[in-house]
Amino acid sequence: QQVHPSHTSPQLLLPVAAMPSKTSSVVMLAAAAYGASTAFTTLGGARAGPVAERAPQVSEKGSAPTSAAAGENSHAGACMALGGAVALLGAARAGKRQSRRAEACARRNVLERLAGVGPQSIQVGNNPPCSFNVLIAACNAAGLAGALAGDVTVFAPDDKACEDAGITAADLTADVLKRHVFAGKMMQKDMKNMTVETMGGPMTMKKGVKGIMIGKAIIKKPDISAGGGGVIHILSGIAQP
Repeated sequence: QQVHPSHTSPQLLLPVAAMPSKTSSVVMLAAAAYGASTAFTTLGGARAGPVAERAPQVSEKGSAPTSAAAGENSHAGACMALGGAVALLGAARAGKRQSRRAEACARRNVLERLAGVGPQSIQVGNNPPCSFNVLIAACNAAGLAGALAGDVTVFAPDDKACEDAGITAADLTADVLKRHVFAGKMMQKDMKNMTVETMGGPMTMKKGVKGIMIGKAIIKKPDISAGGGGVIHILSGIAQP
């Protein structure tokens, strides 16, 4: 059987080799889908030709299958394949962007979150955004910055808490800082009257009228995501045994 020239598809030869390697698999898949759609449509049109010739003439309300109808089906299949290729390419790019954001979030540690400004700053109620310059400087000086990443809970006194207590970065030694760090993720819903085994030793946690206390400091804002699985609870003072 001779296939009508209009059924052939020179667009099938996509320049895959010229495309970036990261998207070539998507384009090859789309090309395969397009080729299969065109081949089946062309084969169907070719087989329908003899049948139409042997079929009796129908009334004016209907007509036998024609090569033009088969060509329309071929073009419809091509459009469907092209739409699928565009959708697959868009999904691949969206997935890559989401993966990059997740990796960046996982690399972020607690100190980077505390250093956030503008939309990334931490605010308690209607007060101005909190700052944590004393705590950040103390952690860097003690070499604890690398440990404050992943599934870790940090009870973080802000600069106002340090100022009220008369505490400077030099006063926040490694031993003091470790009492503010719990190895694991502890959310507010997990808090109760108990002993918390911090990196610096056991600390007493109590639920009172003014809120939840760790040592002698009140948690004034809990459950701040630090990225990478970490969580921050802002303290109104220094956590003392």
